Amino acid sequence: MWPAKLPGEGAALYDACQAMCLTLSELGIAVDGGKDSLSMAARVGQETVKAPGSLVISVYAVCPDITCTVTPDLKNPHGQGVLLYVPVTPGQYRMGGGALAQCYSQIGNECPDMDSPQQLASCFTVTQQLLKERFLSAGHDVSDGGLLTCLLEMAIAGNCGMELNISDSNAGVIELLFSEELGLVLEVLETTVDKVQARYRASGLQCWRIGSTVGQGPQSTVKVQVNGEEVLSERIATLRSWWEETSFRLERLQSNRTCVEEEERAMEHRIAPRYKLSFQPAHQPSPSTGLGLSEPRVAVIREEGSNGDREMVASLIMAGFEVWDVTMTDICSGMTLDSFHGVVFVGGFSFADVLGSAKGWAATVQFNPAARAEFSRFRSRQDTFSLGVCNGCQLMALLGWVASDVGLGMLNGYMQFESETVLRQVTDGNLAPLRYCDDSGIPTERYPQNPNGSPLGIAALCSADGRHLAMMPHPERCTLLWQWPWMPQDWQQSLTVSPWLRMFQNAHQWCLQSL
Repeated sequence: MWPAKLPGEGAALYDACQAMCLTLSELGIAVDGGKDSLSMAARVGQETVKAPGSLVISVYAVCPDITCTVTPDLKNPHGQGVLLYVPVTPGQYRMGGGALAQCYSQIGNECPDMDSPQQLASCFTVTQQLLKERFLSAGHDVSDGGLLTCLLEMAIAGNCGMELNISDSNAGVIELLFSEELGLVLEVLETTVDKVQARYRASGLQCWRIGSTVGQGPQSTVKVQVNGEEVLSERIATLRSWWEETSFRLERLQSNRTCVEEEERAMEHRIAPRYKLSFQPAHQPSPSTGLGLSEPRVAVIREEGSNGDREMVASLIMAGFEVWDVTMTDICSGMTLDSFHGVVFVGGFSFADVLGSAKGWAATVQFNPAARAEFSRFRSRQDTFSLGVCNGCQLMALLGWVASDVGLGMLNGYMQFESETVLRQVTDGNLAPLRYCDDSGIPTERYPQNPNGSPLGIAALCSADGRHLAMMPHPERCTLLWQWPWMPQDWQQSLTVSPWLRMFQNAHQWCLQSL
């Protein structure tokens, strides 16, 4: 993106392209395509307004192991987290064009730069090997906001405190904390610090120990010393409130104000969720039916706008089912469900939800004679089960497949009950097997842990015989461990199978017993 036709800009564009080609050549990276816009200037009255020249490089590469990654949030593994800083351009503290300069309406003189492509390549190679050997528990780049911004993002994301002691006699506080020179901050175990530092130093890189992760939770504290002077000491909850303030102001303008304020107040007290397991997840070999029959069949049913079918198919296959992809067009055209033991109505946005949540899908079932008859016959059989997720949950509620003997309405996933008496019937009858919970594991109606405000945190409803289950959360999107955005540290070490696979395995076992 460049205003190349203005005086001097064409030459600047040429210099930028030359620098890019030389750098990529040293790194062994080829350019296989690109797009340009070279008219980034406009005439406004007597003034020419131009956009600053920018060159954006997007890179793609093979990733042999998608689980071999770390996230920026601090983990404080075993209470022994140590923070290391790897500067790719050591000794440089150029401030031009940085975020701090912009905050003060300044541009600065000299911008941070990549002085040695080989240093970057060496840093990348060492880091990849450390990731492969599982030495790193967290990592983040420094070049977007500076060292302090990087560290605070890591602390806020991990809800952890930290104690930092950063020293360099050749730079002041502002330069050390806010210069956006290339570099990494890593969290490692105390027992591996020497090994990690030795790896980087052997490749010609510096690796400084700048502090440690201390405590966890909103009351933990961030303390920063620079060149022997304390420049920051504050609770992580307070720092997070400052960090999120702008975002919450924007959210008040575009979202439900009550929900936004509820989430903002809750941030003061958030802790890591306390998950508990009552069983040991495991892959279960599919036992033979012993009758010379194939595995139980499940029809994954989708409508226009459905988007959760592939994950659902994968989860069911992992549990041992024979899975068929079935569209509503198939059903309306006369396809029979006689050979199937289960049907799954998947999530998504049927008919783009323009008719309301799942109302269009429900109308297709109710007003098409073939579909209505086929689903009615399937439901009346005693050897069948059904699952509806998200949009499919809304569909099952509208069709009356769950909690059919109590008054229930659905609006965008919000489970509405006609009265407290009806709600009591649901809970007393064990028709609400799944709840939204707070960080302590207690059912909650508070946002955002309960995203739709359902009473008593109800996240799922089932039929009285337990054969039909409608739930708003997506279990099929967490049947593999790498799909989880977060889990307790001890689970990461001990689990090889996701606990959510068990519900699909249970359905498979039930089908075998009913054959």
